[in-house]
Amino acid sequence: MATNIELIDGISASSKSITSKAAALKTQVTALEALKTSQAATIVTLQAEILTLKAQIVTLEARIAELEAGTTPPPPPTLTWPDATTTGAKGVLVASGSITTTAAGQIIELKNVTGYIYVRHNNVIVRNCKVTRNADVCILVEADDCLVEDCTLIGGPNAGSRGVVFEGVTQTSANRGTVRRCNISGYEDGVVLGTGSYHKVMDNYFHHPIAYTASNDPHIDGIQLHGGSGNYSLIEHNNIDGYPEVSSSMTCGNRSFDDGVGEKQGAMGLVIRNNRMNGGTSVLYIEGMDSAGNQVTDNLMGNSIYGNYISGTGIGGAVYSGNKDINTGNPIL
Repeated sequence: MATNIELIDGISASSKSITSKAAALKTQVTALEALKTSQAATIVTLQAEILTLKAQIVTLEARIAELEAGTTPPPPPTLTWPDATTTGAKGVLVASGSITTTAAGQIIELKNVTGYIYVRHNNVIVRNCKVTRNADVCILVEADDCLVEDCTLIGGPNAGSRGVVFEGVTQTSANRGTVRRCNISGYEDGVVLGTGSYHKVMDNYFHHPIAYTASNDPHIDGIQLHGGSGNYSLIEHNNIDGYPEVSSSMTCGNRSFDDGVGEKQGAMGLVIRNNRMNGGTSVLYIEGMDSAGNQVTDNLMGNSIYGNYISGTGIGGAVYSGNKDINTGNPIL
């Protein structure tokens, strides 16, 4: 029969065992609670990562849509061209002398100007005006974001007559100009992109430039881009109706700096698309050996005095496709 001492010793051992087991269980509970907390944090992190990935997917899908829209081929070339019925000023015009802008955002419209329009402020609109000037420039723009539309510009009869000129004379830039649906005649140069970049020249009718004479030897161009200017511009759906003796329907860039010493003077990033270009010693000149990134597509070209469609030191800086002879429709460059 166990003594009291033996009983006490047994109870003490059992108590220690229970205490040990309880401590072990508490340790397990603590570990499980820590694991639960860790897993909860992991779940929150994973949920956040899932939301981030979903947002990235939406962004990528939007970018894919933009790229697909940007790579959509342009519409097929037109079979009709701007003429006197689709270009120029219409309606009742109010007689006016020369006009110089006075504020940004000014709108000049329904004017019959004898003289010139001088744009010196940004975001000006010249709309539905007739400008007649016997010398120099009909509309001079030396500011950004100017729109000239539905205007009739009559210059001549002497060398130096120009329709619209983007040129920094007293200011340094004339970017993002637009000339559209204008009827331009009596010019040595119809539109001059002399300063700035990202211009648009669209849906205009160039016709009856000044007469060529050997005595004054004018450099007659429907559209002219000075070297280093007019880059990344769009020239689309214009009817440039000259004659064989004009210098060109269009001249881009400048070859006078090809010695490598001067600044860059080639034509850069031009899109010349779906134009009718009639006449010139060469129909289109691309000058400047540093010319690059130009596109010449779907144009009708012909009636050059020397039989040349495209000439110049920069012709290697362009890609050509879909261009045809103006008379036969046969493919050219």
